[in-house]
Amino acid sequence: MRFTGFEDKHFDAFEKRKWSSNLFNLERLAVKEQLEALGAQITLPLERFSKEITSHCPTILNGKAVSEMLIYYTRTEEERKAILPLLDSRIALPEQLSDPQEHHKHAILGVRISQSGVDTGFMLHSRAWVDVMNVLNRCRKPEERARFVTLVNQLDGVAVIAPTLVLPTKEFCSGHIEQMEEAVMNHDFTIFFGVSLGRDAKEPRTPAFASLVNKTLLSCLPIYDFALWRLSQDFLGTMGAKKAKEEAPLLAVGANVLVREGPFANRAGVVIDIDNQGFARVLIGKITLKIPSHSLRIVPKEKS
Repeated sequence: MRFTGFEDKHFDAFEKRKWSSNLFNLERLAVKEQLEALGAQITLPLERFSKEITSHCPTILNGKAVSEMLIYYTRTEEERKAILPLLDSRIALPEQLSDPQEHHKHAILGVRISQSGVDTGFMLHSRAWVDVMNVLNRCRKPEERARFVTLVNQLDGVAVIAPTLVLPTKEFCSGHIEQMEEAVMNHDFTIFFGVSLGRDAKEPRTPAFASLVNKTLLSCLPIYDFALWRLSQDFLGTMGAKKAKEEAPLLAVGANVLVREGPFANRAGVVIDIDNQGFARVLIGKITLKIPSHSLRIVPKEKS
């Protein structure tokens, strides 16, 4: 099958009334077939990636609702195994099982279709903690921050850096990185850099759309490489030399604290629980972390 372009029926398959119903699986199967055909024409260096298409059926993994579908490219199976140690209890990452969808766990390059249109480019869900914190921590270094801004500015398209903050990629600047971090700590959404086309746009409705997809994904590859956690570009604070553990502070529920080390280092939060195993549960934005008490520093509360 060759990609022929998306039609009204493909966009209509994602009407909200259809999301959770198996009665519309055949409609969404037609979308999957178009995505498969489109994928056959994508010319990324495929040996670097695992190619996936999200399910067209409501399942436990997608919350029993199919509001969109994606074809996407991400870590190979071998690379996914390499990050498993980062997802265990040895470092402070939020609960991984709250969102089991695979494309919400990694930085990806992909094409996403919904009722409203088609997005093509780099995507990073706010709960893909390993890559999200890698890029945010990397951007705390001035030279890396400037490089990231340049990479985004070189793209043609839009940047989605918060649920309600969309701007042209050419206008993305250093200050937007703080806004992106604030959004990550408080919302479930997908960071996006790329080309976003409404359902009425002519480009996705023709076979020539495959050429635009190839051009866009290749142009987003440097951003993907910048964000992706690897042993060779670790900005999570997990691979450095081990330090002697400092004495744990005398914490209390409600204490303001600063995380001293790990992926969330130098970020402020509030203690909401303390166990007898030497751990505290800390709320940063709307994210709850289980952090060793010795990795926290008490911050005096500001006088009102």
